[in-house]
Amino acid sequence: MLRLGLKDFSRHFFTHLFISLQLAAVFFIVIAIVSSIYSRTELYTPVKDILERDGAYAVSATYYSDEGLTLKEKVPEIESYFGITKLELSAVPGDKFLFYAYGGEIMEAYQPALAEGSWIDGRRSESGAVPAVVNYESELKVGDTVSRQYFRYREDDVTFTDPDIFDVDFIIVGRLKKEVPLFGLNSYTNADDDFRDLYDTYSSTTHTLMLVSEAAANDAGVHTYPVFHQIVLFKEGLTEEQIKEAVINVNRCTGFAVSLEVFRGNSKKYVYEQLIRLAPILISIVLLVLVSTVSITALITKMNMRANAIYSLLGCTMRRCSLIHLTGSLLTSFLAMMLCILAFRYMSFSGLLEETVIRFDEHALLWCGAVWAGFMLCSMLSPMIALSRATVKEHLAANE
Repeated sequence: MLRLGLKDFSRHFFTHLFISLQLAAVFFIVIAIVSSIYSRTELYTPVKDILERDGAYAVSATYYSDEGLTLKEKVPEIESYFGITKLELSAVPGDKFLFYAYGGEIMEAYQPALAEGSWIDGRRSESGAVPAVVNYESELKVGDTVSRQYFRYREDDVTFTDPDIFDVDFIIVGRLKKEVPLFGLNSYTNADDDFRDLYDTYSSTTHTLMLVSEAAANDAGVHTYPVFHQIVLFKEGLTEEQIKEAVINVNRCTGFAVSLEVFRGNSKKYVYEQLIRLAPILISIVLLVLVSTVSITALITKMNMRANAIYSLLGCTMRRCSLIHLTGSLLTSFLAMMLCILAFRYMSFSGLLEETVIRFDEHALLWCGAVWAGFMLCSMLSPMIALSRATVKEHLAANE
């Protein structure tokens, strides 16, 4: 069957090449539309579960009352914060380093794209240094070490006059991609904000951004404090009235707070609006795939009607004839994949895709696999239906 399939493919090579070009175009369009859809939701997915909880958005967690009470002490409904923190390192005149830390939940939920190296994992290196990731423009390289001094006062030092001083080493393990969105760096707030406002980019040649794990920094003896956007999460089991009162109290203390219910609604509204805009294109793609697949398989079946009749006269069963066509379809789809990959690589290397959201990732691969499966299913069913509806004589007569 394989030999006959190869022979049939070579006999109608240019026809199969045309079909491959059409199928390759379908693959590329599917990649483009899938990339467009996921580009709208890739920043929402990491925080989706957090936004489903009860809490408030965009508050200053560094708040202290006139009596010296923290925000948690003023609003006992607060359970935890979700946001970026800053390291309590000693200020150095002319220091060009900005040290920020992520908690474990954030690091697991969202990992920004890296130009090189690896992402922080919450553990210190074998040498005891705290792993750090720097911004794209930084002059530091992966493997470089930065040392900073840290002052820590003991609990019994009530006069804050005898601090413990020690050095903390940071080792560079990765470099961020250029203008990659970073969670927690946006400091501007508005009542109409959505999940996109939880992120911001960092681009500077004068200051180096150092992102570390909060757990690794604490393990090295360095404390952290929350900065910029913070999501305040409330304790479970609160009533609606208690939640509303807690949001009001947080707003009263910090000057700005929006219920997570409102923030979640803004986020979902944006996602739904984007998906609705893409829905007509997606429907068109589905129709294109269906029409193209049916047309392609019908054309292949039509071309091979006479060959099918001859195979049947020689004792070949309908199932074996279908396997011959399936071999040709496999070769055609494989050629289409190669053409699509070559076109994608050329456009990537030439920079044509640099300003677009088109990416070939696991999502695009999954949908292209679905298109390929549909093509192969039609390629297998069409010959069986065509062969079962006509006699050998009718197949021969149709191709005289």
